[in-house]
Amino acid sequence: MAYLSKTAPLHTPEWAAWRARMRAPKLAGRWLVSAKYNGHGKYYGELEVEPGGADDEFTTRVKLVSVKDGSTVVRAGAQPGLRRLFLARTVEGNQSGWLCTR
Repeated sequence: MAYLSKTAPLHTPEWAAWRARMRAPKLAGRWLVSAKYNGHGKYYGELEVEPGGADDEFTTRVKLVSVKDGSTVVRAGAQPGLRRLFLARTVEGNQSGWLCTR
């Protein structure tokens, strides 16, 4: 453990510099999503994100459409089934996202 803490310390000047520049994510807006709902199959749809009370809090509304049968799932607010939201900026500068549920 002593070797590890000496060769790869948790706190470094680089970490401190990065941490000082860290900001809350700017997620507000409308997002195109693709989802896999276990036991139900693949879905696509739209996610709306609005700022919440704090910088890192958000209110969400999502409408998903089943690829298999066209049925819809609509959710609002924090959902226990929401496991992960991955957001990425495309080469063109647009943003895309994926909503993964359990």
